Amino acid sequence: MADDHAFLCEFCGYDLTGADPSGVCGECGKPVAESLPDTRRGTVWQNGGGPVCLIRTGVAVARSPRGVWSRVRIDGRSSAWLLVANAVLAGVLFGVGVDSLGWAPVFASIVLALSFVEYLGLRTFGRKNRWRVTNGVALTVVGHASFGWLVSAILSSAGWQFGRTLGGGLGLPQGLWSLAGATVVSWSVVLGIAGFLCGLAVFEVLVYLGVRRCRFANPPSARA
Repeated sequence: MADDHAFLCEFCGYDLTGADPSGVCGECGKPVAESLPDTRRGTVWQNGGGPVCLIRTGVAVARSPRGVWSRVRIDGRSSAWLLVANAVLAGVLFGVGVDSLGWAPVFASIVLALSFVEYLGLRTFGRKNRWRVTNGVALTVVGHASFGWLVSAILSSAGWQFGRTLGGGLGLPQGLWSLAGATVVSWSVVLGIAGFLCGLAVFEVLVYLGVRRCRFANPPSARA
């Protein structure tokens, strides 16, 4: 695999170092200009930061995730802070949703832990497939996909609240709960977990789209 700073075709991974910017990739025929590092101008968050930029970046991810992955800049540091910001916000949203801000740090910690596992998975999967999924690429993908955790926080807290209105619970076979000696799980727990998993699915889809588009992405330091 080419080194971390080689200039690659972002569509097939072919080494374009020294190629004419007005030419095409010798492997897939895509214009070299579309792989230039300067085409990745960065998201609003990467170029600004702060609450307003966070909101605008989230809207962009929701409206056109493929477009975001085409212009996101490979920048691990800003993306790591984006992940932290979304994790904290997701924790607050969940805490407010379940009427207890004491759950905010718990939810945020779960989100960060799962995101770290995803980061490790991307690095491993990238090496296995001979993609250039560097530390910066993995953080950029996970950081911008972390908007999925906001969906998870909203849906899980909404499920929790809705479950409280149902009363009773979901009956399960005794064998599944022989150690706990319970046969009923409250609807709040069931629907809360279901909402969390829906948000997790959104996060995973965003990660998939991101790593597919950024697996050969050129960082600003790429030698064009």
